[in-house]
Amino acid sequence: MKTATNGKKTAAPKGRMTDSEKAPSYRATKAAKQARQLVIQAPNMETVILHIRGTTPYVQNKFSGRIQQEIADKQAEGSKLAKAGKAKKPKDFKRLYKECQHIEREKGWNGIPAKAFRDAMIDACRLVDFKMVMAKITIWVEAEGYSHENTGLVRIRKSKPEFFKTAVRNTGGGMDIRARAMFAVGWECTVKVRFNADVFQAEDIANLMMHAGLCVGVGDGRDLSKKSNGMGWGNWMLLSREGAAK
Repeated sequence: MKTATNGKKTAAPKGRMTDSEKAPSYRATKAAKQARQLVIQAPNMETVILHIRGTTPYVQNKFSGRIQQEIADKQAEGSKLAKAGKAKKPKDFKRLYKECQHIEREKGWNGIPAKAFRDAMIDACRLVDFKMVMAKITIWVEAEGYSHENTGLVRIRKSKPEFFKTAVRNTGGGMDIRARAMFAVGWECTVKVRFNADVFQAEDIANLMMHAGLCVGVGDGRDLSKKSNGMGWGNWMLLSREGAAK
C-alpha cells in the first residue's frame, strides 16, 4: 500500500507490486551476487630448460620457398603447362641441399623447428596414457629465432650440416634421389618448454621429452614418420634439466 499526500493509504495500481512486496526478492538477488565467487583462476605457467644430445643423425628436409613458388607458378598456368610438354630442368643437388636447411634469418645458424619438438612431445603422450588433446593446450616450445619463412627455430649446437643423398620412393611408386642436410650424432639443442603447472610438473615435462627422444624423434626418417617406419634418425637423450621458472 502507498501513503497519499493527505495521509490516507491508497492501494497500488492493479498488477504492480508494492515496495514491501519487492523487498524479499531484491534482497535475495543481492545476497546471491555477493555470495558468488570467482572460480576461473589465471593460468599457472612455468618454463623448464632441457639440454638434449642427438643419439642418431638428424636429417633436414625443409620444403623450400623456391619450390613452393615453382608449384604455385605451375598451378597459376593451369592446363596450358600440361599441354606444352616442357622438359624437366636438371636437378641441382647442391642447391637443394642448401634449401632444405632451416636457417635463422638474422645470424644464420642452423635450427630445428620448435614445433617439431612440441609435436614429438604431444605424440609421446600416447606412451604414458595422457590425452594428446590436453597436451596440445598445455605445452609449448619457445623459439630462439626465426627463419625467413617465419618458422620458429631451436638452435643446433656442436654439429654442422653435411651433404647427404638418399633414394626415396615417390607417391606414384617411382624411385628418386633427393639431397638432404644431415647432422651427425652428437648434435645438441637447448629446448625451452613452457607449460601449464596446474597440469604438469617440470619432472613430467623432462620425462615426456625423454620418451619423445627415444620413441618419436624429429626430422626426416624419424621413428614416428607419417609415411614409413622411419630410418632410425632424429633421436636424442636428455642431458640435464634446469629448474622451472615462472
